[in-house]
Amino acid sequence: MREEPVMNENRLANFDFLRIVALFAIVMGTFVSLGFASAEVSSFNWDLLNIFMSVSRFGFPVLLMLSGAFMLDNQSKPDVKGILKHYVLRLVIVFVIWSLFYALMHAIFDGESVSFMDRLFTGYDHLWFILAVIGLYLITPVLRAFLQAANQELILYFLLLSFLFAFLLPYVAWYLEWDGLSSLLNNMKLRAVGGYLGYFVAGYYLRQYTPDRAKRILLYVMGGIALFITIFLTSANSDYYGYSIPYFYNLFSPAVAVYSVGVYLFFYHLNFGLISQNTERIFYNLSAVSFGAYIVHRFFYLLLDAIGITAVSFTPFLTVPLCSGLVFCLSLFASLMLKKIPFAGKYLG
Repeated sequence: MREEPVMNENRLANFDFLRIVALFAIVMGTFVSLGFASAEVSSFNWDLLNIFMSVSRFGFPVLLMLSGAFMLDNQSKPDVKGILKHYVLRLVIVFVIWSLFYALMHAIFDGESVSFMDRLFTGYDHLWFILAVIGLYLITPVLRAFLQAANQELILYFLLLSFLFAFLLPYVAWYLEWDGLSSLLNNMKLRAVGGYLGYFVAGYYLRQYTPDRAKRILLYVMGGIALFITIFLTSANSDYYGYSIPYFYNLFSPAVAVYSVGVYLFFYHLNFGLISQNTERIFYNLSAVSFGAYIVHRFFYLLLDAIGITAVSFTPFLTVPLCSGLVFCLSLFASLMLKKIPFAGKYLG
């Protein structure tokens, strides 16, 4: 059955809450990733870290889908000039400022001597995400024109191509060591449906065309199965090779993509109708500082690392939720304070 467009449904509280949840997932994933090097493969601690990491992988895809849900909406007004001036330029300034900050922090904490100019084009650790968003914003006017003219079937066709050529087939080629398929994909160079565009457009699509309840339940089940596949394949391959194989955590893993779509739909369709206006306001305020919290969260992990606290300092069953929760709260508070700085606040928090 064909889904009908949903243009006026008020789901802003759901989106705000989902953005907060996605931020926590990313903060947790960062902490877990820093502990993998200290955990022996197949140990109980490593297995716990694998579960936590797999669960957290929806964070970045969901943020990309949320960006697409709003930036690609038919009612979004900024034209090319507006997007370049109010979105892209701000993000470029944010990237430069925080690249400089983290260059200084790494020099202090790690004695790193890599030049700032080198890092300016690659970003420190987590700042790659800002570059990814800049790229998506640059192509937003083109995508918006396409989506306004396209019907549901055409958008689904685009998403199918994206899933096949950016997610599924590259993984099949890698996992099976299928050189012929790798060569075919390389020669076709279907980059127009690659990169992060699939997540970006999927966020728009799932906001405009809501699947019915039966299809949502199916996607939830598929998401749960995809999460299990990520946990199992990471464990099995790491056991086989004797060292951690993180490839199944990749954002372009088909399992991560399916899992992320399931999470996105689940929170989008949570019934927030009974929550109070004060609760909605809290969600909104936390969501408003989530971007800044993402930027600063890595700083707090530098501090934890400096005093010797990692995910395996104790059992990950305790350290991961406790330390992640602490850094999550500190990051939100720091972002809130930075945002209050006159003039510079919009670039800092």
